[in-house]
Amino acid sequence: RDEHELEAYADTLSAGTRDEPYRRKLSFIWSRLGATLDGESTAYASADDLVADLDVLDASLRRHRGGAIADGDLLRLRRQVRVFGFIGARLDVRQHRAVIKSAAAEVFARLGATHDQRRMATLRPPPISLDAARWSTETGNLLSTLSAMAESQRSAPGSAGTFIVSMTETADDVLDALFLAGVAGLHQLEADRPRSEVDIVPLFERLDALQQAPTAIDALLSDPVYVRQLDGRGGVQEVMLGHSDSNKEVGYLC
Repeated sequence: RDEHELEAYADTLSAGTRDEPYRRKLSFIWSRLGATLDGESTAYASADDLVADLDVLDASLRRHRGGAIADGDLLRLRRQVRVFGFIGARLDVRQHRAVIKSAAAEVFARLGATHDQRRMATLRPPPISLDAARWSTETGNLLSTLSAMAESQRSAPGSAGTFIVSMTETADDVLDALFLAGVAGLHQLEADRPRSEVDIVPLFERLDALQQAPTAIDALLSDPVYVRQLDGRGGVQEVMLGHSDSNKEVGYLC
């Protein structure tokens, strides 16, 4: 199959690789991975196809007394691809609520808007510069990070799809994060079928925040804009409960 579908690439390989079937097969895998990254016609249709190629290598090695090799790096790679697909690992981005709130306020001020206009601005994210140099240090860093998340999600869906709001206290903390995610291009909630490439995950850590967490989540689930965010994420909301700071305040849960 590879020789036929990748004929032009096969012609570039050293003639000696015809006597090195594993090297030749790995070369074809390398070519298909590059095509997948660049969106070319010889790309893998899915990570399952990559797994199938790796399984071919595994089966051949085991048939030819190469079990020790098959059980080494190849086994780890096969497991990794089965779990994570093409991306290798998933990255979570985490930022403190105070930084998020400050960044949202700075963006609103630059737009000449008020916090009360957040709902419409989240549905219709305004065009702004994501160049970190145009903002304060913390805001610029956050916007550039969210922009990098959006780029990563476009090229490798699932690679950076979680934005954790640490020290969350209220629903507003999560809604500010959702607004900034939209500015960075991580969602389009006004569409007939809302699209979102990011989970906004509140992390409740302090005792008072943990006690108020049900109220905050109820507020999010009743917010019409946030409901569209959930529609874009398959109706799933992840919530994180911290233990370090609450343990410092009230001790261990026994």
